[in-house]
Amino acid sequence: MGAMPHFCMKRLLLLFVYVIFSYGQVFAECDNWSVSGGGSAGWLWKSGAHSIPLYTGGIDAVFQGKSTSFFVSGGYAFLSSNFSALEGKADCCFFAAQAETGRFEVHFGTACFDLPGDIHILDGKPRFVFSDTNALAWRAGMTYAITDTCSIGFTGYALDADMKSGDLYYFYGKIGIPRLFGGIANFFLPFDISLYGGAFFAGLSVATNENVSLGGGESSVCFATAGKKILEYGAHTVSAMGGYAYAGFDASISVTPTTQTYAFFPYKYVHVKTNGAYHFFFLGASYAYERRRFLFHATVGYGICLQSDSMARYSYAYKKTIFFDGSSGDDFFDMPDFSYSGLIGGVVSVSYTFDYHSHFAPVLSFRKIIALPVLTDKLQKYFDSNSGSEAGASSTGFPVSANESSFDWSDVWTYLLSGLSISVRLTVR
Repeated sequence: MGAMPHFCMKRLLLLFVYVIFSYGQVFAECDNWSVSGGGSAGWLWKSGAHSIPLYTGGIDAVFQGKSTSFFVSGGYAFLSSNFSALEGKADCCFFAAQAETGRFEVHFGTACFDLPGDIHILDGKPRFVFSDTNALAWRAGMTYAITDTCSIGFTGYALDADMKSGDLYYFYGKIGIPRLFGGIANFFLPFDISLYGGAFFAGLSVATNENVSLGGGESSVCFATAGKKILEYGAHTVSAMGGYAYAGFDASISVTPTTQTYAFFPYKYVHVKTNGAYHFFFLGASYAYERRRFLFHATVGYGICLQSDSMARYSYAYKKTIFFDGSSGDDFFDMPDFSYSGLIGGVVSVSYTFDYHSHFAPVLSFRKIIALPVLTDKLQKYFDSNSGSEAGASSTGFPVSANESSFDWSDVWTYLLSGLSISVRLTVR
C-alpha cells in the first residue's frame, strides 16, 4: 500500500471540491444552506514534557430543499506523540456525504491514515518499531424511518492496513490487517428507546520485511447496547444506557533461520500460539442542558471485564554453535488477567454560539475526557512488576510516586490537560 495514503488524500480533496462545485447550481436552488469550517486542538499530556497533541480541521456544507437535504464534509487531522510508550506521528484525511429524501437517509465516508517514519511502542524491553504504516477505511449505510418515532438503520465498515517494515523485538517482521469488516445496526423505537448492535471481524498477518509469511490469525468484537431517555423537563434531559461486549483473538507465529537471515539469530525455531476471550459489561448515564445559545452535556459510565481468559505459549530450540548449546523447551508468556477490573469514564462538553449576525454563527466548544482505571490487586501487581522502577498507577487510576505513599502534585497539570480539547467553528448561512 506504500504511497496510497498521500494519493488518497489528494483524491479525497479533489472529490470534496468536485461535489461542491459540480452541484453548486442544484445547491443554490435549495431553500436553506449553510457552510461551516473550523478546527480543534486536544491533548493527552503528562508532566515531564510528554504529550500527544491532536489537531483537526475541516469544512462542512448543508443544503436543504423542499424534499431533499444533502450534507458533505471533509477534513484533516494530525497527531504527534513523544511518550516513551508511544512515539511517532500520524495524519488522516477524511470525507463524508449524507443525503435525506422522504423516509430514507443514506451516508458514505472514507478516511486515509498515514503513519510516516518509525512508530515506537514500549520504547524499552521489549520494544516494537513499525515503519511507514498506512490504512484506508470505508463506511456506507442507510436508515429508514418506519414512523415518526421508529426507524431502523445499518452501517457497514471496512479497513485495510499495512506497513513497510518492522522490528518486533524478538524478530524482524511486520504486522498487517489484510481485511477488517463489520457493521452496526441501530433501532430507534417509541418511548425514546434506542438499540445498537454490531460485530467486527479482522484478519491478522505477520510477515518478514521481505513479505515472507510467518503466520497470522483472526480477531472479533461483538457488542449490544440499549439506551432510553428517562427524563425531559424544560431544558434538561437525562438518559441511561447499558450494554455487553465480547472480544476474542487467535493467532500463531513460526520463526526459523530461513526467515531470519541475520547472523546472530540464536534459534533453530520459535513457535508461538496465543488466544484470548474477554467479556465486558457497562452502565452509564448522560445529562444535557440546552438553553438558547448555551449547551452543556455530560456522560459518565462504568465498564467492567467480567471474564478474562488469555494464553500465549511458545516452544523453541537454540542452534548448536559455540555460542548456544542447542537446548530446547516450551513455556507460557505471563499474560495479564483483566477479570473484575474496570474503567470509570466520562465526557463533559460545553459550547456557546455567538449569534452576532443572522448569517454568521461562531461556536466555541470545550470538551474534557476522563478515564480512571479500577484495577484488581492481581492486575495492579502485574503492571507494577512489568513497569521496572517507574511509577505505577493506583487502583483509582491516578499516577502515584514509586513507593505509592504520596500524591505527586506535579501531576496536577496531567489531570487538567489530558483529554481536554478546544474547538472553534464558524457557520455561514
